[in-house]
Formats: sequence, structure tokens, C-alpha cells
Amino acid sequence: MEEDQTYYLDSNVFIYAVVNTEKLGNKCRNLLKDIQVGKIIGITSCLTYDEIIWILRKICPDKITESSKNFLNLNIKFADVNKLVLHKTENILEKYSLKPRDSIHIATMQINNCNKIISEDSDFDKVEDIKRINILELEDEN
Repeated sequence: MEEDQTYYLDSNVFIYAVVNTEKLGNKCRNLLKDIQVGKIIGITSCLTYDEIIWILRKICPDKITESSKNFLNLNIKFADVNKLVLHKTENILEKYSLKPRDSIHIATMQINNCNKIISEDSDFDKVEDIKRINILELEDEN
């Protein structure tokens, strides 16, 4: 990963860090550690919190409290979802036919001058102004 680059983190990064015990989960946990110590600058939407808790409710409700605290204590920028984001979202929905939540993430990225997203969601590949980085393609820092 490039130094001094800001990366937008999709909710699946946080979810895999909690539930996946294999290589994918390890990559996510290492990424979050790098963000925590300031090696990487991370940003996500406040909407991500809802997405994480919604999924964890279904697959491992016993991990919600700890995961919530860990998420909220991350050294990461939490971008608000406000009217400006929603206006941009409207244009993205129309242009790319993405799901509303994905469109909100893209709008949040654009408003925060971020053009790289770490995600397993290939729907983001439709947007030509951003680059999606697969979690498993993240460089190992060892």
C-alpha cells in the first residue's frame, strides 16, 4: 500500500475481521492494526456501523458488543451521512445503477477526496473514478 494514501473501508473489511478465521480475516485484522497505528489512513461512513451490526446480529450476535466497541475505537475517520452526501448519492444511483448503500459509500468517498476502496464487493468496479482493492490482494508487511 502507498504511504500517505487514504483508503475507504467497506463494511466487509470489518465483518471479515470479526468472523473469518482464515487468510481473509487475517488480512482484515492486519489492515485494521496498520490503521490503528497510523501506517495507513482509513475512512468509512457512519453507515458502515449499521451494516456491520446488521450482519453480526444474524451470524454471531455474541460478538456485537465487543465488535461495536472495537469499531468505534478505531483510529479511522468516520464520515457523516448528510444531505450533501445524499445529493451526490442521487447522481451515483442514476449513473451507475448501484445499490443505495453502495452509492452512499461512493458519494462519501468523493466528498472526502478518496479514490481507493478496500472491498470484496465487485459492484464498486462499475465506478470509473475509483479503484477497488480486493482484501486478499493487500500487500503483506512482513
